[in-house]
Amino acid sequence: MSEPESTDEPTKYELEVIEQIKIKQKPPKKKFGTMLNAMKSPLKKAGNWFSKIPGMETIINKTNQKFTDFLQDLSKWSVDSERILAEYTKAGYSQIQSTKDISKLHLEDVEQVIGDLCKKYKTLAGEEEEGTTTLSLPSMPSDIIALVNLNHQAISEYATYYGFDINKEEEKLFALNILEYASCSNELGKEEVMNRLIGKAKKMVGLEKDQSLDKPTFLEMFSTLTSSITIQLLKAKIGDVIPINGAVIGSGFNAYFTSEVCDTAEFIYKQRFLAEKYGPQIIDLTLDDDDIETTNEEEDNHKD
Repeated sequence: MSEPESTDEPTKYELEVIEQIKIKQKPPKKKFGTMLNAMKSPLKKAGNWFSKIPGMETIINKTNQKFTDFLQDLSKWSVDSERILAEYTKAGYSQIQSTKDISKLHLEDVEQVIGDLCKKYKTLAGEEEEGTTTLSLPSMPSDIIALVNLNHQAISEYATYYGFDINKEEEKLFALNILEYASCSNELGKEEVMNRLIGKAKKMVGLEKDQSLDKPTFLEMFSTLTSSITIQLLKAKIGDVIPINGAVIGSGFNAYFTSEVCDTAEFIYKQRFLAEKYGPQIIDLTLDDDDIETTNEEEDNHKD
């Protein structure tokens, strides 16, 4: 396998990917959004009733605590980077000795090593749903943590394959933002989180280990994100156990959420890979002119 030529310009393939990313960052209504269009009114009612459901406050607190405990367990952030590096070696890239070396490759070479990672996790999500017993409100916290665990693993793998160290505090918050994006139930919320992700991606180019956030700032942002994700997922899952006007969204949500997480992680880490390789200005090529200033403002307003 020949080593990539040194170049300061993206390859033809990478330029094509940049155009694809530009489309993905502003996707039309699709997937679950289309499927739920007919259920929009019942789902809004579910959201309105959310805080009035007996015992819901306890369930929110329990879920949030489980979520926090789960993510504060350092072992949950680990990914088998040695296995991933071995895959690069097996593919002929013996020069890849650490995740930092991955940005030396062309994007098309990296994608060949990754393969269809999204399919792997969609399959696992389907198997998990098939093995899940009937949901009830008391069982919801455990169900949500299982869903978060699966998708957190997916994000961690994507990050590592594209050369990013998921153990860094900035990377942990970035991963949580991907989960928040996937859990958002409305277009405005998704747009806000996507702008934040893009702003973060630009600022994190070349981030070194000793540039980690101070602990109080990290914990504050960590708490804000976990609380937001908890509420969003509980609202989405409420249709699993409380049919409203005959609408039950249950079995489709886990598959939708996993698909949304994988699709987002794939293109956002791909974008960051190109930025590490060619500089943060490459991200602006994936944006419309009007969006460049918006993403910068969103990140400045969301201090972390």
